[in-house]
Amino acid sequence: MSLLTVHLGDNSYDIVIESGGLNSLGQRCAAIGLKGVAAIITNPTVAALYGKTVNDSLAAAGFTVVQIEIPDGEEFKNSATLDGVYDGLLSAGVDRSSF
Repeated sequence: MSLLTVHLGDNSYDIVIESGGLNSLGQRCAAIGLKGVAAIITNPTVAALYGKTVNDSLAAAGFTVVQIEIPDGEEFKNSATLDGVYDGLLSAGVDRSSF
């Protein structure tokens, strides 16, 4: 495992680089105190590769998981897509304690 720290003063954070690291994502989120609903915003390409692993890891750690997929492509980076993301988050009960 490698750990890379992004130094931003009070907003610094670590990036974990590890083969198979997504399997422990849920445990890592719980260990740093995250709670509630875990919202995953992804596209179909990334979801097909990593979605099940991420969802399973978060669920195994006790999180409620909502996954919202947006289409691939620059043309979907618009307010209509954003509205869909907001609607999905609201439907899933995402609140200030979610991540």
